[in-house]
Amino acid sequence: AVLGGTDIQQVGRATIGVEIHAALWNTTAGSFVDLHPASAVGTSFVFATNGSKQGGEIFTASNVHAALWSGTAASFVDLNPAGATDSKVSALSSNQQVGDATMGGNARAAVWTGTAGSYTDLTPAAATEAVLWSTTGLQQAGQATIGGKRHAGLWSGTANSFVDVHPSGYSESAIYDTTGTQQVGYAQLSGNSHA
Repeated sequence: AVLGGTDIQQVGRATIGVEIHAALWNTTAGSFVDLHPASAVGTSFVFATNGSKQGGEIFTASNVHAALWSGTAASFVDLNPAGATDSKVSALSSNQQVGDATMGGNARAAVWTGTAGSYTDLTPAAATEAVLWSTTGLQQAGQATIGGKRHAGLWSGTANSFVDVHPSGYSESAIYDTTGTQQVGYAQLSGNSHA
């Protein structure tokens, strides 16, 4: 299954035997690359690519770790930060990976620049949880849970830069993609999700 891609590269998962492996294609079936690293236990996924790097997650014996590749299984980098029980990469740009990391049972908005040690928590002070779904490298987008409600939000590289763009009167919202000037996602009103 393809879960993400660019005009030159597609990423997702492929079932190999009884395991689910992170997968990469360059437009043709014959270009398939199995990205499943030796340290993964049974399952790995790729959710995003910028054409040269791929981001996703791998399952370990006890939890799920954010993962970064550069086109081969051997290039795998474990991005799970110290203190996190679980993590994942949801999107990436040329120089940045974003997603979330679970700390103390709560999802924290996460940014990396290629290593586990580069992890930065972008969860705003007013939020109990936050996740990131998109990045341009300069602007990050996702949602933060504030007052028990999920609010669409934008960041510019720090927790303090958070801008709450949740529309008044709606019960919840999220941004799934940003170009840096335009954002797309949903807002829920009376139980219905609106683009």
